[in-house]
Amino acid sequence: MSFISKLFKPDSPYLPTEISSVVRRYLAKTEQQRPFAKGKDQKYYFIANAGLLEVTGTEAPKQICDWFEVQQAIWAGESKRLVIRWVDPQRQPLTINLADHEQIDFMRAFDERVAATIVSVVRRKAENGTNIVASIRRRADGGLFSALVVDGCLTPTGQKMASQLERSLRDSVGLTPE
Repeated sequence: MSFISKLFKPDSPYLPTEISSVVRRYLAKTEQQRPFAKGKDQKYYFIANAGLLEVTGTEAPKQICDWFEVQQAIWAGESKRLVIRWVDPQRQPLTINLADHEQIDFMRAFDERVAATIVSVVRRKAENGTNIVASIRRRADGGLFSALVVDGCLTPTGQKMASQLERSLRDSVGLTPE
């Protein structure tokens, strides 16, 4: 098992002293017990309650995202790349280059935090083969919102299908039509 998949302990030999002190100062004790990942650029990534945090030195951690903003995280072990795709289709995917191939514990914790924001999800395939995914997600404040993600172009028939799918899902949880 690599050092990256080990759990953080306040006196961890796997974290530089300055990172350990920042983590102790800013993260709750439960967050300190979660897996972390070391980036190739000497940044460290922590699974916090509110979202993914980046720690680089003695400064306060920088929050990269809230969990409800993440549509999908893809770990490519060979290239040591974590690619994060967002619920917002206008937001460009984020690629993080990590220092180690093994990220099982880190990715499991990452996926669990994202999954906890998903209230309901429905998948359909449009007539042209485009995948449509409609979901209801929960923000950090508890509010619900819908997200519609497609992996290609939609024909007018596909657009109608996607709209109906999202509308039906919103109705199922009592969200007003957009």
